[in-house]
Amino acid sequence: MKSSRGIRVAAVFAAMLAGASAAAHELILPQTVEADGAGRFAYEVVVVITEPVALAWVEVDGEDNTDIPSWIGDGFCLQPVEPGEYRYPLDGELLDPHVDGSVSFAQVMCDGWAGADTTVILAPSVDVVPASWGTLKGMYR
Repeated sequence: MKSSRGIRVAAVFAAMLAGASAAAHELILPQTVEADGAGRFAYEVVVVITEPVALAWVEVDGEDNTDIPSWIGDGFCLQPVEPGEYRYPLDGELLDPHVDGSVSFAQVMCDGWAGADTTVILAPSVDVVPASWGTLKGMYR
């Protein structure tokens, strides 16, 4: 599994180098998202397309401690995508809510542009507040 991921990452970087003069499309996603107390999270990835171009492929990989499976959508460079903002809502749950996870997103367009980044899903923070014996007794009366 790791070798195929390495091949895909290499393909993204090769497309990025080849597309240095490509259109200035943009990938926008948060660097971190905090999961709620149950380990659930939701956020949005935005891809801004600045000129008409066909989609090569898009990939989401949430296999690092999330329930989002790895998937690839291939556009085969067939259908032009019009300029605008394209939103990808992502939501899931940490498999182990005590450990951080991550979700990687990559999109490659047929003009040579590629955008790829990873969002770290932070495990819910637990505030430990010191309590006195009196406070504890008051909670259970």
